[in-house]
Amino acid sequence: MLLGGALFLVGGILMLLDENHENKWVSYIGIPMSIMVFAFGIKLLFDKSPQLIINEEGIWDKKTKLGMVIPWELIIGFDIVSIHNNKNLNLAIDLNAQHPLLELKQFKSMQKGNRMIGLNSIFIQIGTLNAKAKHIETTIAAILEAPADKRAIVIRESVLYTGRQ
Repeated sequence: MLLGGALFLVGGILMLLDENHENKWVSYIGIPMSIMVFAFGIKLLFDKSPQLIINEEGIWDKKTKLGMVIPWELIIGFDIVSIHNNKNLNLAIDLNAQHPLLELKQFKSMQKGNRMIGLNSIFIQIGTLNAKAKHIETTIAAILEAPADKRAIVIRESVLYTGRQ
């Protein structure tokens, strides 16, 4: 993203400086957009906040924009799916349960697209995380198999455990 923003910025400036270039309006639009893309890339580069939190309550993912934890009680299954060489955690959700998450506008819009292809799931990108997909898979499997009162122990014994809350 940083490289793309920088290349478009340089290209826009060169087009603006070229006296023979007829479409200078492209530069007037492209330069501010390039600066925004570059700034967004810088923000992401220095963002040290957790992208994925797995705890005894459930799973929280920064990118899904749900704003709340996906509780273990709603997760009825999962698998790791590779789409275009990018690993994704596919969480099958119990849509018949009663939970505030299922009423969120963001969740409903996510599900609208999933229903078209016959899924009742949430996709979480995990390919960019430092944790290995296999570690995430074994940890989630162990948590789902454990009774609710033993989940904290399973998490503390996990390879993924960092001690942070």
